[in-house]
Amino acid sequence: MGFYHGVTAVAGPLWRTFVASVGITVASATVFGGVLSLNYILAKKELSWHPGNRVFRTWFLEAKQEWH
Repeated sequence: MGFYHGVTAVAGPLWRTFVASVGITVASATVFGGVLSLNYILAKKELSWHPGNRVFRTWFLEAKQEWH
């Protein structure tokens, strides 16, 4: 019983740290993949995600006018 308690006392915090780091890695990869996908889609339409880009603003205003 003493050995088991010693292993769980060390393994528990290590396991939680490992699970947290895997979660952060997966979340970061998901966000990074989403940004790359969005950038690719906009580039295919010859747009840019940057709001200062004149082409994007023009497209946005035209799309806004279509809905009104």
